[in-house]
This record gives sequence, structure tokens and C-alpha cells, in this order.
Amino acid sequence: MTRYLSRLFELEGLPARLMVAAGAAASVGLLFLATMRQGMYESALQMLGVLILGGIAAYPVVERPVLGLVLLIPASILPPLHVGGKGGASVAFIAAPALVGLWLLSRLSHEGGLKLLHTRVFKPLAWFALASIIAFGVGQYRWFGVAGASLDARIGGLAMFLLSPAILVMAAHEFRNTVWLKRAVWALMFVGAILLVSAGLGVLGFRSVGLLQTKGGMGSMFWTWLLAMSFSQGVINNRLPARARLFCLAITAGTLALTMGSWLEWASGWAPGCVALGVTFLAFRPRAGLVLGILGGLVLVANATVARDLAYTPDQAYSTKTRAAAAQTLLEIAKQNPITGFGPANYYHYTPLFPILGWYVHFNSHNNYFDLILQTGLCGLFCIGWLWFELGRTYWRARPHSRRGFERAFLCGAIGGVAGTAVAGGLGDWFLPFVYNVGIFGFGSSILAWIFMGALVGVASLQDRPTIQSVDL
Repeated sequence: MTRYLSRLFELEGLPARLMVAAGAAASVGLLFLATMRQGMYESALQMLGVLILGGIAAYPVVERPVLGLVLLIPASILPPLHVGGKGGASVAFIAAPALVGLWLLSRLSHEGGLKLLHTRVFKPLAWFALASIIAFGVGQYRWFGVAGASLDARIGGLAMFLLSPAILVMAAHEFRNTVWLKRAVWALMFVGAILLVSAGLGVLGFRSVGLLQTKGGMGSMFWTWLLAMSFSQGVINNRLPARARLFCLAITAGTLALTMGSWLEWASGWAPGCVALGVTFLAFRPRAGLVLGILGGLVLVANATVARDLAYTPDQAYSTKTRAAAAQTLLEIAKQNPITGFGPANYYHYTPLFPILGWYVHFNSHNNYFDLILQTGLCGLFCIGWLWFELGRTYWRARPHSRRGFERAFLCGAIGGVAGTAVAGGLGDWFLPFVYNVGIFGFGSSILAWIFMGALVGVASLQDRPTIQSVDL
């Protein structure tokens, strides 16, 4: 592939990967000029900063695409880039396509061509990508005689549906190198420590740096995976020094204190994390985890009134009522095309045609699974359910062969993170962001789940060599 590109452009001495990097920089430069022409000078300055920083980071990322995956973790809490219109895009959303493209070209440039792991996890991802593309095509039709979302919104939604699986595939290959995976896990914990210190300063009355005001830093996916990784490394990784394990457990305790203290009413902020902790411990000590789970359930039943008063606040009661009403209305919309859905973002513009609690207004489901039905149909929903199953199956087959220390701790934490991610989708947070709710900026937080789910596949391939092989494409 590299030789073909070199002959095509008659640039024998220039690596093809650098050509792609130059093309990406030129594209960002054109976007910068277009933004300037529209008079959005603040956005143009932001874009110029991204162009400069991107140029500085381009060469090492071109040489080691896995570095780009690690850098996406601190990028998840950066403020949005307003490149036009309302809202903004996360740095991760802008960087991800270039990163995937560089990685693919890097793989193609090797003598053996493109070799992908032969794992069952990739099958639901491929079918989901196909279902998303079909839904995008179906979404061009004017359902109910009303125009759907703008083309920009539809393309943004489709991009997130395609980039998320692509990042998982990339992470599955790149994080077979556990040295880089360790760096990614520690990057997550150090970013989490910075956010927790910022929150602590705010509680003490100091003027904090305000990082927690960014949606990316507050996304449920960030806190869920932070809990899963910090707890698993602190409890399970017996090869870590005592100080490092205490640091991990301090991150766990601080995250629980923040999400279940200051943010108790935000159920999707703490409940998925608690599920992740429970499943992580169950994966590590199945018998003890089962006993503790039963005892915990009995305690909750015995103190159901107290637990309800603490967690089920008036705001939660109102939220539950409106979400139930939204579900009934959205099911009526979904009946019109349940198989392929209405395409990315479109259903939001059909909601005013159907009343919710007597009102004819725009609204969304606050549920990732309802969003999938309405955007990609039952086909897309089935693929995501299939993905959860295959990730669990991959963990289960790798578990008996896992090596003590970091790898075993990571596998336990990762399956806990998968469980928490699946629960978060039903509670109103997004592993696949909705354009008209958390927006494209939410991709910065959700991408963390796809990175570490891909890493789960990569580490499992090291433990379970008989069942995961390479396939040439």
C-alpha cells in the first residue's frame, strides 16, 4: 500500500503516513479559514490552537498510533471547540477519525498487509456499522411528512456510530502491548485525581480550576471506568507497590464520595459505577462476591424506606414520571419503522407530533437503548446486545488463563466497566451520545468506554490464544 501511494504521488522518499498527516493538517487549516470567513473569531482562534498543538503532536502519533489512544483520555475533559453553530465538538471527536486513519494506513504499510484479530467481538460491531449506514439512508425520507434533523446533525450522529466501534477495534490491536495499556490506565487515574482535587477545593470554598464544569469531565462513562480501573488495580493487582495501591483506592473512595455525595440525585453518575465495582469484585472473588451481593440485597430490602428517601428525591420522582411518559410516546413513533429506525438524530423532530403529558414539544428518550431503536431500529439494538454478550464471553474464556498482577486486575475491572456501561445506557447516560442531548461533545466521555472495551479484547487475546487468531484482509 505504501509503495502504491508513493508511485501514485511520485514521492518515493516520503512515508505515506506523513502524507496523511499533512492532509489532515491541511483539512484543519481549511476549516480554520472557513471559520474566519464566517466571522467566528473566537472559534477560529481555538481552531488555530488545535492546529498548532496537533502539528506538534503529529509526528510521535504517526510513529506510534497507540500514543493517540492514550492522549484521548486527558482530551476527554477539555472544553468544547465551537467550530460553528450551537454547542461544540470534543477534541476527541475531531482527533478520532485522523487517529483511526493513521492506524489503518500504518497497518497497511506493513509487509503482511492488514491483519485483524479474528474475534467474535468484531462481528456485532461490523453489523452495527452496516445497520447505522442503512438507517442513515432511510433517514433521508421525510417520515410523517416532516423534515428531520439537519444534515450536519445526521452526519455527526452517524460519525459517532462509526467511530466508536472503530476505536474499539484499534484499541484491541494496539493494547495487546500491555506497557501502553498500563500508561492508559494510569493516565485515566491521574486525570481523575486532578478532577477530584478540583472538586475538593470547591467543597472547601476555594476557587477551583472549574474542570468539573465541562460535560466531558462529568460524563458517566468517565466516572464508571475510573471506578472500575482504580478499584481493580488497588484490590487485585498484587504486584503494585503498597503506595500505588493506596493511591488507586483513594481514587475509588474519592469518586464514590463525589458521585454519591454531591451528585446523589444524578443516578446515572453513581449507579453504573457501583455496578462496575460489584461486577469487578464478583469477577475477582466469585463466591465472596455472590455472598456479599446477597447480604447487600437483604440489607437494602430491610432498609427500603430509608434507601428510597435518600435516593428517590422529588426530582428523581419527576424524572421517572417523565421518562415513562416519553417511553410510551416514543414507542408509538417507533412503530412506524421498527426494523431500521429513522436514522441518526431524526426522531427528535418528530416528537412534537405526538403528545407527552398533554404537551406537544421536542424531547428525547434519556435512554440509550430507546435512542438506538429510534435511530437504528431493532437491528441496531440487537447488535449492541450482541456486543455485550460477546464481550462477556471473551472475558469468560480468557479468565482461567489470565496472569496475576496487572493483566488479571485489568480483565476484572474491564468486565466491571462493561457491565456499568450497559447499565448507564438505560439510566440516561450515553455510550453512544445523542446529538440533541449531550451532543457531539459527549463523545469525549463515551469514547473512554470504547477504548477500554477494546483493550479488554486485546488483553484477552494474549490469554486465550487458541480461540483468538489473526485473519488477513
